Amino acid sequence: MSRQKKEVILGRKHMLKTLQFFTNNSEFASLSSDQIRFVNSAFSKLKGTSDREWSIEIPQLEIPISEKQLAEHHPTLLIGGKIEGKGNEITFSSLSVCITFTTESPNPVGPTGTSSYTKSLNVSSCCLNQNRNTKRIVRRFHFDYQPSESDKPVSHFQYGGKFPESERYKDCHYCLEHFLKNPRFHYPPMDLVLLLDLMIREFETPLDKWKYENNWNALVFKSQELWWKDYWNKLAGYLNNPGGHTFHERIYGGADEL
Repeated sequence: MSRQKKEVILGRKHMLKTLQFFTNNSEFASLSSDQIRFVNSAFSKLKGTSDREWSIEIPQLEIPISEKQLAEHHPTLLIGGKIEGKGNEITFSSLSVCITFTTESPNPVGPTGTSSYTKSLNVSSCCLNQNRNTKRIVRRFHFDYQPSESDKPVSHFQYGGKFPESERYKDCHYCLEHFLKNPRFHYPPMDLVLLLDLMIREFETPLDKWKYENNWNALVFKSQELWWKDYWNKLAGYLNNPGGHTFHERIYGGADEL
């Protein structure tokens, strides 16, 4: 939450360990050979950096959702984004998580004119009929960490938002009004490990075993230490002594920063 030069330290080393975990993990390797090639390339590129400025663009990592009630829609998680740093400091992070459906055609219509899609999920979709057999983004959230910005919470999440070309998934339909940048909701800072760990606990996926794997949980503990320890300590300090300023004044830089 601080706008001082106290960005997340040791981010590069932790990112290297995370990419190495992906490379050596059989469950992750079984998802897609393309994803393994990306991880290997990103690892090699990042390993070759030291004190120079570096960045990693993460194309959407595709993870199937295996929940029975959604099976007819072939749901997947798409997780990607961009991380920038200088040496071992992370200076910018923007990560997104999308949920996609691929509803097959034909989709039988019942006697009331309600499609099986609407009947099974009790929802309707404005773009379903025009985009059958195509991945449709039905939810998108992105989590930003931007310590150099002064007009938004340093760490926040948004619903929808602009979908950068670097994150584009081929033939993926996205019709949310991406030009809306507000509201941005203050949220604890998230890295790739914390975001992925949250998703595999929210959904049934081929990576369910990770929740009980010591090596994965060691990465989660390290991410919590790097991203949250200072954050929660500063928040507790503010609540004990707000100094006459509201919380939103602090996170928007209207007073002494947290």
